[in-house]
Amino acid sequence: MDSKLGDIPKKDPKKLILDEFRSGKRIFESYNNFCKKMGSNFLDYPEFEFWFQRFSSGNFDLDYDRSQDPKYRTIEDIPVDIFEKICGNLKDDEKNNYWFTLRHVCKSFRAIVDSWTPPKFNNIEIYSYREQLISLRFNGFDISYVEKSEHLSEIGFSYHPNSLQSGNYRDLAIDDLTKILDVPGGCKLEKLKITEEIDNHFAQKLFEKIENCSKIHVGIVYLHIFRMEMIPVINILNLCQSIKEIDIQTSDLPNEEFTDKLKEITSLKNVEMVKIHNTSRDGEFWDPSSLNVPIITVVLTKTTVYKFIRLLKVSMLRNAAKIFELGANFLAHRVRKMAPNSKL
Repeated sequence: MDSKLGDIPKKDPKKLILDEFRSGKRIFESYNNFCKKMGSNFLDYPEFEFWFQRFSSGNFDLDYDRSQDPKYRTIEDIPVDIFEKICGNLKDDEKNNYWFTLRHVCKSFRAIVDSWTPPKFNNIEIYSYREQLISLRFNGFDISYVEKSEHLSEIGFSYHPNSLQSGNYRDLAIDDLTKILDVPGGCKLEKLKITEEIDNHFAQKLFEKIENCSKIHVGIVYLHIFRMEMIPVINILNLCQSIKEIDIQTSDLPNEEFTDKLKEITSLKNVEMVKIHNTSRDGEFWDPSSLNVPIITVVLTKTTVYKFIRLLKVSMLRNAAKIFELGANFLAHRVRKMAPNSKL
Protein backbone atom coordinates (compact mmCIF):
# COMPACT_ATOMS: atom_id res chain seq x y z
CA MET A 1 0.00 0.00 0.00
CA ASP A 2 1.17 3.53 -0.75
CA SER A 3 3.38 4.91 2.05
CA LYS A 4 1.76 8.32 1.72
CA LEU A 5 -1.61 6.94 2.75
CA GLY A 6 -1.38 8.40 6.24
CA ASP A 7 -0.82 11.88 4.85
CA ILE A 8 -4.10 11.93 2.90
CA PRO A 9 -6.56 14.51 4.33
CA LYS A 10 -9.53 13.02 6.15
CA LYS A 11 -11.97 14.65 3.73
CA ASP A 12 -10.17 13.36 0.64
CA PRO A 13 -12.76 11.29 -1.26
CA LYS A 14 -10.22 8.61 -2.25
CA LYS A 15 -9.34 8.01 1.40
CA LEU A 16 -13.02 7.78 2.34
CA ILE A 17 -13.67 5.38 -0.55
CA LEU A 18 -10.76 3.26 0.67
CA ASP A 19 -12.29 3.23 4.15
CA GLU A 20 -15.57 2.05 2.68
CA PHE A 21 -13.75 -0.64 0.69
CA ARG A 22 -12.02 -1.86 3.84
CA SER A 23 -15.38 -2.23 5.59
CA GLY A 24 -16.06 -5.25 3.40
CA LYS A 25 -19.52 -4.07 2.42
CA ARG A 26 -20.98 -4.24 -1.09
CA ILE A 27 -20.31 -1.33 -3.40
CA PHE A 28 -23.89 0.00 -3.35
CA GLU A 29 -24.03 -0.08 0.44
CA SER A 30 -20.60 1.53 0.60
CA TYR A 31 -21.70 4.34 -1.72
CA ASN A 32 -24.76 4.90 0.46
CA ASN A 33 -22.57 5.26 3.56
CA PHE A 34 -20.26 7.61 1.64
CA CYS A 35 -23.20 9.85 0.67
CA LYS A 36 -24.39 9.98 4.28
CA LYS A 37 -20.98 11.28 5.36
CA MET A 38 -20.26 13.68 2.50
CA GLY A 39 -23.65 14.45 1.00
CA SER A 40 -25.35 12.96 -2.06
CA ASN A 41 -23.89 15.60 -4.41
CA PHE A 42 -20.28 15.40 -3.22
CA LEU A 43 -19.21 12.66 -5.66
CA ASP A 44 -21.17 10.89 -8.38
CA TYR A 45 -21.40 7.13 -8.50
CA PRO A 46 -19.15 6.52 -11.56
CA GLU A 47 -16.22 8.27 -9.84
CA PHE A 48 -16.83 6.30 -6.63
CA GLU A 49 -17.07 3.08 -8.63
CA PHE A 50 -13.76 3.76 -10.42
CA TRP A 51 -11.75 3.98 -7.18
CA PHE A 52 -13.65 1.19 -5.47
CA GLN A 53 -12.91 -1.16 -8.38
CA ARG A 54 -9.22 -0.15 -8.36
CA PHE A 55 -9.00 -1.06 -4.68
CA SER A 56 -10.78 -4.34 -5.43
CA SER A 57 -8.04 -5.12 -7.97
CA GLY A 58 -5.30 -4.44 -5.41
CA ASN A 59 -4.35 -0.98 -6.72
CA PHE A 60 -4.00 1.30 -3.69
CA ASP A 61 -2.06 4.20 -5.23
CA LEU A 62 -4.10 7.20 -4.12
CA ASP A 63 -1.87 9.54 -6.14
CA TYR A 64 -2.93 7.94 -9.39
CA ASP A 65 -3.68 10.63 -11.99
CA ARG A 66 -6.84 9.81 -13.93
CA SER A 67 -5.99 12.46 -16.50
CA GLN A 68 -3.60 9.91 -18.02
CA ASP A 69 -6.48 7.54 -18.76
CA PRO A 70 -7.78 7.29 -22.34
CA LYS A 71 -10.77 9.53 -22.88
CA TYR A 72 -13.93 7.57 -23.59
CA ARG A 73 -16.73 9.86 -24.63
CA THR A 74 -20.35 9.06 -23.87
CA ILE A 75 -23.64 10.66 -24.84
CA GLU A 76 -23.38 12.83 -21.72
CA ASP A 77 -20.33 14.53 -23.25
CA ILE A 78 -22.40 15.98 -26.10
CA PRO A 79 -22.64 19.77 -25.67
CA VAL A 80 -26.13 20.88 -24.75
CA ASP A 81 -26.50 23.10 -27.81
CA ILE A 82 -25.59 20.19 -30.11
CA PHE A 83 -28.08 17.94 -28.31
CA GLU A 84 -30.79 20.56 -28.78
CA LYS A 85 -30.09 20.68 -32.52
CA ILE A 86 -30.28 16.89 -32.77
CA CYS A 87 -33.57 16.79 -30.88
CA GLY A 88 -34.90 19.54 -33.13
CA ASN A 89 -34.88 17.02 -35.99
CA LEU A 90 -36.87 14.42 -34.08
CA LYS A 91 -40.46 13.80 -35.08
CA ASP A 92 -43.19 13.86 -32.43
CA ASP A 93 -43.47 10.06 -32.32
CA GLU A 94 -39.69 9.77 -31.94
CA LYS A 95 -39.74 12.24 -29.05
CA ASN A 96 -42.45 10.15 -27.40
CA ASN A 97 -40.47 6.92 -27.86
CA TYR A 98 -37.31 8.34 -26.26
CA TRP A 99 -38.91 10.75 -23.81
CA PHE A 100 -38.35 8.67 -20.65
CA THR A 101 -34.96 7.34 -21.72
CA LEU A 102 -33.49 10.77 -22.44
CA ARG A 103 -34.88 12.22 -19.19
CA HIS A 104 -32.66 9.81 -17.27
CA VAL A 105 -29.39 10.46 -19.15
CA CYS A 106 -28.36 13.52 -17.14
CA LYS A 107 -29.80 16.71 -15.63
CA SER A 108 -28.97 18.91 -18.63
CA PHE A 109 -30.75 16.52 -21.02
CA ARG A 110 -33.72 16.30 -18.67
CA ALA A 111 -34.18 20.06 -18.74
CA ILE A 112 -34.37 19.97 -22.54
CA VAL A 113 -36.74 17.00 -22.66
CA ASP A 114 -39.03 18.61 -20.09
CA SER A 115 -39.47 21.57 -22.43
CA TRP A 116 -41.20 19.24 -24.90
CA THR A 117 -44.91 18.51 -24.78
CA PRO A 118 -45.18 15.31 -22.68
CA PRO A 119 -46.48 12.24 -24.52
CA LYS A 120 -50.11 11.33 -23.93
CA PHE A 121 -50.92 7.90 -22.56
CA ASN A 122 -54.32 6.23 -22.29
CA ASN A 123 -53.26 3.48 -19.89
CA ILE A 124 -51.05 3.76 -16.81
CA GLU A 125 -50.24 0.86 -14.48
CA ILE A 126 -48.46 1.00 -11.12
CA TYR A 127 -46.85 -2.18 -9.80
CA SER A 128 -44.77 -3.04 -6.77
CA TYR A 129 -43.90 -6.73 -6.63
CA ARG A 130 -41.41 -6.47 -3.79
CA GLU A 131 -39.80 -3.98 -1.44
CA GLN A 132 -37.57 -1.28 -2.89
CA LEU A 133 -39.13 -1.66 -6.34
CA ILE A 134 -41.71 0.39 -8.20
CA SER A 135 -42.74 -0.38 -11.78
CA LEU A 136 -44.70 1.93 -14.06
CA ARG A 137 -46.24 0.97 -17.39
CA PHE A 138 -47.29 3.61 -19.89
CA ASN A 139 -49.29 2.11 -22.79
CA GLY A 140 -47.18 -1.04 -22.50
CA PHE A 141 -43.84 0.76 -22.06
CA ASP A 142 -42.30 -0.49 -18.81
CA ILE A 143 -40.03 1.43 -16.46
CA SER A 144 -38.69 -0.07 -13.22
CA TYR A 145 -37.17 1.84 -10.33
CA VAL A 146 -35.04 -0.26 -7.97
CA GLU A 147 -33.36 0.97 -4.81
CA LYS A 148 -29.66 0.05 -4.79
CA SER A 149 -28.94 2.31 -1.82
CA GLU A 150 -30.53 5.34 -0.19
CA HIS A 151 -29.03 7.70 -2.77
CA LEU A 152 -28.68 5.39 -5.78
CA SER A 153 -31.29 3.73 -7.98
CA GLU A 154 -31.32 1.43 -10.99
CA ILE A 155 -33.65 2.47 -13.81
CA GLY A 156 -34.82 -0.18 -16.27
CA PHE A 157 -36.58 0.50 -19.57
CA SER A 158 -38.36 -1.70 -22.09
CA TYR A 159 -35.87 -2.75 -24.78
CA HIS A 160 -33.08 -0.61 -23.28
CA PRO A 161 -30.22 -1.53 -20.90
CA ASN A 162 -30.63 -0.66 -17.22
CA SER A 163 -28.77 2.35 -15.89
CA LEU A 164 -27.70 3.62 -12.48
CA GLN A 165 -28.82 7.06 -11.40
CA SER A 166 -28.34 9.15 -8.30
CA GLY A 167 -31.52 9.72 -6.34
CA ASN A 168 -34.19 7.90 -4.38
CA TYR A 169 -36.16 5.37 -6.43
CA ARG A 170 -39.52 6.67 -5.16
CA ASP A 171 -38.65 10.26 -6.07
CA LEU A 172 -37.53 9.24 -9.57
CA ALA A 173 -40.76 7.30 -10.19
CA ILE A 174 -42.91 10.15 -8.87
CA ASP A 175 -41.04 12.66 -11.04
CA ASP A 176 -41.74 10.66 -14.22
CA LEU A 177 -45.36 10.05 -13.25
CA THR A 178 -45.95 13.70 -12.39
CA LYS A 179 -44.70 14.88 -15.78
CA ILE A 180 -47.37 12.74 -17.45
CA LEU A 181 -50.29 13.47 -15.11
CA ASP A 182 -49.77 17.19 -14.52
CA VAL A 183 -50.32 18.61 -18.01
CA PRO A 184 -52.17 21.72 -19.20
CA GLY A 185 -55.83 20.98 -19.86
CA GLY A 186 -55.84 17.92 -17.61
CA CYS A 187 -54.98 14.26 -18.08
CA LYS A 188 -57.54 11.77 -19.42
CA LEU A 189 -56.89 8.06 -18.91
CA GLU A 190 -58.89 5.12 -20.19
CA LYS A 191 -57.36 2.83 -17.57
CA LEU A 192 -55.45 3.22 -14.31
CA LYS A 193 -54.29 -0.06 -12.76
CA ILE A 194 -52.76 -0.44 -9.30
CA THR A 195 -51.58 -3.86 -8.18
CA GLU A 196 -49.59 -5.53 -5.41
CA GLU A 197 -48.20 -3.56 -2.47
CA ILE A 198 -47.94 0.19 -2.95
CA ASP A 199 -46.19 1.59 0.10
CA ASN A 200 -47.81 4.47 1.92
CA HIS A 201 -44.69 6.63 1.69
CA PHE A 202 -44.73 6.52 -2.12
CA ALA A 203 -48.48 7.19 -2.32
CA GLN A 204 -48.32 10.09 0.13
CA LYS A 205 -45.40 11.74 -1.67
CA LEU A 206 -47.20 11.34 -5.01
CA PHE A 207 -50.35 12.87 -3.53
CA GLU A 208 -48.44 15.86 -2.14
CA LYS A 209 -46.63 16.35 -5.44
CA ILE A 210 -49.69 16.60 -7.68
CA GLU A 211 -52.64 17.31 -5.38
CA ASN A 212 -52.94 20.78 -6.94
CA CYS A 213 -52.20 19.71 -10.50
CA SER A 214 -54.51 19.83 -13.49
CA LYS A 215 -57.62 17.67 -13.55
CA ILE A 216 -57.20 13.90 -13.85
CA HIS A 217 -60.09 11.89 -15.33
CA VAL A 218 -60.11 8.08 -15.43
CA GLY A 219 -62.42 5.68 -17.26
CA ILE A 220 -61.75 2.44 -15.35
CA VAL A 221 -59.63 1.92 -12.24
CA TYR A 222 -58.38 -1.65 -11.73
CA LEU A 223 -57.28 -2.61 -8.22
CA HIS A 224 -55.58 -5.92 -7.40
CA ILE A 225 -55.58 -5.80 -3.62
CA PHE A 226 -54.40 -9.26 -2.60
CA ARG A 227 -51.71 -7.78 -0.34
CA MET A 228 -52.47 -4.11 -0.61
CA GLU A 229 -53.15 -1.54 2.07
CA MET A 230 -56.10 0.61 1.11
CA ILE A 231 -54.95 3.90 2.67
CA PRO A 232 -52.15 4.62 0.14
CA VAL A 233 -54.42 3.51 -2.71
CA ILE A 234 -57.18 5.87 -1.58
CA ASN A 235 -54.61 8.68 -1.53
CA ILE A 236 -53.74 7.99 -5.17
CA LEU A 237 -57.37 7.67 -6.29
CA ASN A 238 -58.26 10.95 -4.60
CA LEU A 239 -56.03 12.63 -7.17
CA CYS A 240 -58.66 11.76 -9.78
CA GLN A 241 -61.44 14.26 -10.26
CA SER A 242 -63.67 11.68 -11.93
CA ILE A 243 -63.78 7.87 -12.19
CA LYS A 244 -66.42 6.02 -14.22
CA GLU A 245 -65.81 2.47 -13.06
CA ILE A 246 -63.81 0.66 -10.35
CA ASP A 247 -62.88 -3.00 -10.89
CA ILE A 248 -61.52 -4.75 -7.78
CA GLN A 249 -59.93 -8.20 -7.43
CA THR A 250 -59.41 -9.45 -3.91
CA SER A 251 -58.77 -12.74 -2.10
CA ASP A 252 -61.26 -11.91 0.65
CA LEU A 253 -64.92 -11.05 0.43
CA PRO A 254 -65.12 -7.35 1.33
CA ASN A 255 -66.55 -6.31 4.68
CA GLU A 256 -67.94 -3.11 6.18
CA GLU A 257 -64.45 -1.80 6.92
CA PHE A 258 -63.55 -2.27 3.25
CA THR A 259 -66.73 -0.43 2.23
CA ASP A 260 -65.91 2.46 4.55
CA LYS A 261 -62.48 2.75 2.94
CA LEU A 262 -63.96 2.88 -0.56
CA LYS A 263 -66.33 5.62 0.56
CA GLU A 264 -63.28 7.78 1.28
CA ILE A 265 -62.70 8.08 -2.48
CA THR A 266 -63.89 11.61 -3.18
CA SER A 267 -65.08 10.82 -6.71
CA LEU A 268 -67.04 7.69 -5.66
CA LYS A 269 -70.31 9.63 -5.75
CA ASN A 270 -69.94 9.90 -9.54
CA VAL A 271 -68.81 6.31 -10.17
CA GLU A 272 -71.22 4.47 -12.46
CA MET A 273 -70.20 0.89 -11.61
CA VAL A 274 -68.17 -1.06 -9.06
CA LYS A 275 -67.10 -4.65 -9.80
CA ILE A 276 -65.69 -6.84 -7.05
CA HIS A 277 -64.13 -10.24 -7.81
CA ASN A 278 -63.57 -12.51 -4.81
CA THR A 279 -61.02 -15.07 -6.05
CA SER A 280 -60.20 -17.11 -2.97
CA ARG A 281 -62.31 -17.69 0.09
CA ASP A 282 -65.61 -16.73 1.62
CA GLY A 283 -65.75 -14.23 4.45
CA GLU A 284 -68.26 -12.57 6.72
CA PHE A 285 -71.55 -11.41 5.25
CA TRP A 286 -71.35 -8.12 3.42
CA ASP A 287 -74.05 -5.99 1.83
CA PRO A 288 -72.67 -4.60 -1.48
CA SER A 289 -75.55 -2.14 -1.94
CA SER A 290 -74.19 -0.13 1.01
CA LEU A 291 -71.70 1.42 -1.42
CA ASN A 292 -74.63 3.36 -2.89
CA VAL A 293 -73.47 3.33 -6.52
CA PRO A 294 -75.79 2.75 -9.53
CA ILE A 295 -74.43 -0.68 -10.51
CA ILE A 296 -72.56 -3.22 -8.39
CA THR A 297 -71.23 -6.55 -9.67
CA VAL A 298 -69.96 -9.13 -7.18
CA VAL A 299 -68.31 -12.28 -8.54
CA LEU A 300 -67.79 -15.01 -5.93
CA THR A 301 -65.66 -18.08 -6.60
CA LYS A 302 -66.67 -19.60 -3.26
CA THR A 303 -69.60 -18.91 -0.96
CA THR A 304 -72.35 -20.70 0.96
CA VAL A 305 -75.96 -21.02 -0.14
CA TYR A 306 -77.00 -19.37 3.13
CA LYS A 307 -74.96 -16.23 2.44
CA PHE A 308 -76.07 -16.17 -1.17
CA ILE A 309 -79.77 -16.28 -0.17
CA ARG A 310 -79.17 -13.64 2.48
CA LEU A 311 -77.52 -11.44 -0.13
CA LEU A 312 -80.60 -11.88 -2.32
CA LYS A 313 -82.99 -10.92 0.49
CA VAL A 314 -81.03 -7.79 1.38
CA SER A 315 -81.04 -6.70 -2.25
CA MET A 316 -84.80 -7.22 -2.54
CA LEU A 317 -85.42 -5.13 0.57
CA ARG A 318 -83.43 -2.32 -0.99
CA ASN A 319 -85.63 -2.17 -4.11
CA ALA A 320 -82.86 -3.39 -6.38
CA ALA A 321 -83.11 -5.34 -9.60
CA LYS A 322 -81.15 -8.61 -9.46
CA ILE A 323 -79.48 -10.82 -12.00
CA PHE A 324 -78.06 -14.11 -10.74
CA GLU A 325 -75.76 -16.40 -12.65
CA LEU A 326 -74.94 -19.85 -11.29
CA GLY A 327 -71.90 -21.61 -12.78
CA ALA A 328 -69.82 -24.63 -11.89
CA ASN A 329 -67.22 -22.63 -9.97
CA PHE A 330 -68.82 -19.29 -9.18
CA LEU A 331 -71.88 -17.33 -8.18
CA ALA A 332 -72.28 -13.88 -9.65
CA HIS A 333 -74.58 -11.33 -8.13
CA ARG A 334 -75.34 -8.19 -10.04
CA VAL A 335 -77.27 -5.40 -8.43
CA ARG A 336 -78.73 -2.50 -10.36
CA LYS A 337 -80.37 0.14 -8.21
CA MET A 338 -83.68 1.34 -9.53
CA ALA A 339 -86.22 4.01 -8.66
CA PRO A 340 -88.16 3.15 -5.48
CA ASN A 341 -91.45 2.71 -7.38
CA SER A 342 -90.02 0.48 -10.09
CA LYS A 343 -91.36 -3.06 -10.36
CA LEU A 344 -88.93 -5.90 -9.63
